[in-house]
This record gives sequence, structure tokens and C-alpha cells, in this order.
Amino acid sequence: MGEQVVEGLRAEGVDVSGVERIAGARTPVSFVHVEEGSGERTIYHGPGLEVSSTRARAAGERPLSCDVLLVDAIWPEASRIAAGRAREAGVPVVGDFCPGEGLRDLAGMVTALIVPRGCAERLGPSASWEERLRGLAGLGPAFAAITAGGEGCYYLDEGEVCQQAAFSVPVVDTTGAGDVFHGAFAYGLARGWASARCVEFASAVAAMNCRALSGRRAIPRLEEALSFLRGRGAGEWSC
Repeated sequence: MGEQVVEGLRAEGVDVSGVERIAGARTPVSFVHVEEGSGERTIYHGPGLEVSSTRARAAGERPLSCDVLLVDAIWPEASRIAAGRAREAGVPVVGDFCPGEGLRDLAGMVTALIVPRGCAERLGPSASWEERLRGLAGLGPAFAAITAGGEGCYYLDEGEVCQQAAFSVPVVDTTGAGDVFHGAFAYGLARGWASARCVEFASAVAAMNCRALSGRRAIPRLEEALSFLRGRGAGEWSC
């Protein structure tokens, strides 16, 4: 399964030369149930990969040669080290994790923290969207956003609560929409776009990814995404 992951990335043009193969370890595998009609999915996670602190630190200390760093909470120790180094180097950091107990310090190390609706509701069950956003921003990130499925995305822009409406597409499978949103948002940051433009672009790309089964099959190429945005009158879109 690990080799399938590597080959899939290589086929997309991703540089996989830094992939480390751990002897005796197995790549975690999850099963995804997708509801026909709505495209909503339930993920049954396989066991995570246990790594030593030494290996996690080594991963976080790898050379940084990027315009934007994306971190999650799978290996928090590695993420903390890498995020700290990125901030020192002036590299923006995008966070893809729920800042619950034990991760609040990591939230303060990222430039942009983007969480799904479920996370926001767990952190503030009876709070308003504004209260949830300001709670996330209070942890330290310069930008905070909550993705909310069909409701679009709520985010803070210069202290003001904004909502990016969801783009309408024939939904087949929502698997990977959040991951794609984070990746597209990071791409926008790398291009130096304003936060609102990054959110609009990420919302479009995430929506387009829901058009087919599997978490990656419908991810659009850049020109396809730009054409999608232009076709919906979403401002001036060119790269």
C-alpha cells in the first residue's frame, strides 16, 4: 500500500525523493463508506503508524525548501519543529488539525488555521460562527477559517467575519474535500494572494474534487479550476 501511495504521487508529478521507507512498518489503510445520492462519507481509520521521538524530530528537522508549509497532527512533534523553523525563515504555515487539548501551542505557530465544521462544533458546541472563529484566532494564527460543507466557508478577514458560499457541483463523493481545500489555500498563499482570494480558489477546487469517487480522481488542474471560476463570474481569475 505504501508503494501505491508513492507511485500515485509520482504520477501527479510530485517529487517523492524524500520519502522514507521504514523497515517492518505498514502504511495505515482506511476504509471509506460513501452514501449514494448525497456523497457524504464515513471514514473507518486503520491503525496509525507509531514512530519514535527521535524519528519524529528528524522528520521535522529536514531541510525546508518551500514557499508554504502545511502541517497536521499525525506527528505533532515533527509539526512543531518544522513550523517553528518555517516561521523563523518567514515561510507561511497552514495548519490542518483540530486544536484540542495538547495542540493549542501548535495552533499558535501556524499562519493560517483551517478547521472543519465538526471540529468547530466540538470546541464551541453552542457558540456562533463568529465566536468560534475568534476563539481560533485567539490561539495565535493570523488567519482562521471553518469549512462548513454546503454552507461554504466562514473566515476572519482583517477582523471581520466573512462567508464564502459553496460552489454548486454534482456531488458524488466528499472524500478529500478538506484536504484539497488546505492544499489549494496553501497554493494561493505561495502565489502571494490575499486571504479572500485564497479562500475562493480553495472553495472552488474542493467543490470540483467532489465530482467523482475517490479522494483524488476529480482534483482539477490549475487551468480547469481557473476556467471553472471564470465561468461562474467569480471576479478576475488569471495566473
